[in-house]
Amino acid sequence: VIKRLIHHNPDLLKEVDNSHRTVLHHAASLKEMSLIAKILLKKDSSLCYQVDMNGHSALHIAVTEGNVDLVREILNYGKDCIEMVDNDGRNALHLAVNNAVQIFDRISRRIKPILLLIMSRRMINNRDNNGKRPLDIAVDNMAKDERLFLG
Repeated sequence: VIKRLIHHNPDLLKEVDNSHRTVLHHAASLKEMSLIAKILLKKDSSLCYQVDMNGHSALHIAVTEGNVDLVREILNYGKDCIEMVDNDGRNALHLAVNNAVQIFDRISRRIKPILLLIMSRRMINNRDNNGKRPLDIAVDNMAKDERLFLG
């Protein structure tokens, strides 16, 4: 459906809303829309160079949202867009690091109770109904994250 719409009215790709965001900007903000974003880029790779009123490109938005697949795709179509800066002079890496720090801060608030429980050492070797200790669960989850990161 998207391909047909674009074929019949390619100017839709360049239309912007009140914030000067294109369809690609909106697609970059939602991981569920990654496939649509890829279709848009394939049709018109210059879209990755368009910025909204804050100077954010689709790459800036994809990085902020942690949309790794779309970040890769945008970099494939617009290698130079990695150098683009927003109205505050920040490139995509600035935003990615800032986002990671905010995420780490939220995670650290959840980790503190875990650390307090570990320091008590009373429950560290208790097993659940599946025979797993808290450490086993942590290792299993780290392995999943590693596969996602490397995959």
